[in-house]
Amino acid sequence: MTMSDPISDMLTRIRNAQSSNKNSVSIPSSSLKISIAEVLKKEGYIVDFEVSDDQVKKYIVIGLKYHEGVPVIESIERGSRPGLRLYKDKESLPEVLGGLGVAIISTSAGVMSDREAREKGIKVKLSSFKRQVKNSVSNAKVNGNYVHSIVALTEALEDGFDEALMLDTEGFVAEGSGENFFIARNGVLYSPNLDSCLDGITRRTIIDLAEELNIPFKVKQITVQDVLDADESFFSGTAAEVVPINSLDNQFIGAGIRGPITEKLQTTYFDQVRGKRDLNDSWHTYTN
Repeated sequence: MTMSDPISDMLTRIRNAQSSNKNSVSIPSSSLKISIAEVLKKEGYIVDFEVSDDQVKKYIVIGLKYHEGVPVIESIERGSRPGLRLYKDKESLPEVLGGLGVAIISTSAGVMSDREAREKGIKVKLSSFKRQVKNSVSNAKVNGNYVHSIVALTEALEDGFDEALMLDTEGFVAEGSGENFFIARNGVLYSPNLDSCLDGITRRTIIDLAEELNIPFKVKQITVQDVLDADESFFSGTAAEVVPINSLDNQFIGAGIRGPITEKLQTTYFDQVRGKRDLNDSWHTYTN
């Protein structure tokens, strides 16, 4: 392993030390490696770490963790690497071993686990482009609405946001550039009525899961002020799945983190689509 890929070198040293049942491993230090070690410690995969400063260069000494003689880190691999960078938006973060493992990702807010990134949610911009869904033709996904969605998302990304929230022609909240939209306030879940948004499959799934979880659900015309006054908010969609929204135009929604209703629905949705629930088996398609 050459040091042209220092992160792969770090992971190889951890694997080799574990295969030799060593209690610790020493690795040349860098700020990125320290951030990775912090995530490993926070997630419970290592005992601890410290930065050792000798006369030549700094090293990270990582205390390896075992359970009944078996390494807690069962497997550790690098996804993105020099020459093959992998870029994911917050709506398509990888899930390792169906949520049993953890992905360590580098974000604009620093290095963190995929779980932490999902909890933080996304920054949303109120789009200057309108969503037009007032007739049967425009309710199809094969029309010019996609153009509006593309330019709305482009506008949001160029302004430093993660996603766009579009209004309908009457000024009520419609949906994201490619997702349905929900808010929750005082324990009740709300979604725009179908005059303002598409009736997405994931939207219907979320509504069904809310009923199973005894979360009251209502359809209403949602104003921008309703969003800012909400306790929590999230997007849903086939690609997005369930993504918390932490702010609109840099104004926090609720506490600015994933709320309890969003967490419950997100967790239940992930369990459902990954076959971890006994309910709604007819929703699944099984392959050999």
